[in-house]
Amino acid sequence: MKQFIRILCFVILILFTCMNSALVVSGASDGLHLWYSSLVPVILPFLLISGLFTASIDYNRLSASASILVLIVCGIFCGYPIGAVTAGKLYDKNAVSYKTACALLPLCNNVSPMFLYGFIHKNYTGSLIPFTKLIFCIYAPQLLYAFILILYETVYGGKKNSYSNHFSAECAASDMSENSILDTAVHTITIIGMYVIIFSIIDNILSAKLGNNIYITVFTCFLEITKGCGKLFSMNIPANIKTALILSLVSFGGISAIFQSIHLLKKSKLSFIHYVCGKLICSILTFLLVYTNMIS
Repeated sequence: MKQFIRILCFVILILFTCMNSALVVSGASDGLHLWYSSLVPVILPFLLISGLFTASIDYNRLSASASILVLIVCGIFCGYPIGAVTAGKLYDKNAVSYKTACALLPLCNNVSPMFLYGFIHKNYTGSLIPFTKLIFCIYAPQLLYAFILILYETVYGGKKNSYSNHFSAECAASDMSENSILDTAVHTITIIGMYVIIFSIIDNILSAKLGNNIYITVFTCFLEITKGCGKLFSMNIPANIKTALILSLVSFGGISAIFQSIHLLKKSKLSFIHYVCGKLICSILTFLLVYTNMIS
């Protein structure tokens, strides 16, 4: 029965795609253009640099405090999805507990400063909010969220989960090779590109089928951060709401970024329910922080 349902869904999906081929082609073209024109030049060099940094870390010899520091540094400076991969490796080595890794995931799996300044601020928020305020509004809620959850774990205790996921010591050792760093960077940027294209197609289809209702438009913006920020910036809404929505999207990362992280952490047992809930909480706090700051 399950097999029949899967085949039926597959046939329906193929038929739907054929009947809406123009929307699919247009969405794929938009996503591909955004990827190679905006993301590859900004993110790929940073992936190589962050790859050199993470490859130099001996995950087996890190103390608990050093592991948290590495995780935060990776999150703030390396961006998606290096932070999530690092969290998975540290948890695999029992360098951080399950709860600590989950608490830090919303912070450590974030946009990189290069993307934040070189793409978001330069193209959209430069005329709306100073970069120092932007940084505060993005990171303050995430730091607060991580601090509260780690404090809660410290006060109420909780044993480290000794579950060993499928990252291997041999794999970690092989990260030191130049070929592995290049392969990882190319693999990661390719995965990002595929999800950008997929969610660009979904955006096109939803926008065409559901109309230009403002709520539908805002929802589709949260599908993918690259295309979403441009759509929010072009909307005819008050500047304070526009700025708050853009930065809340940056804080959340978009549904596409969530799927990218899940894809690259298939073998990890870290809770993505906690991760998504944490991202939503931080996104709402960022929206409120920007909105109240700009109307005060």
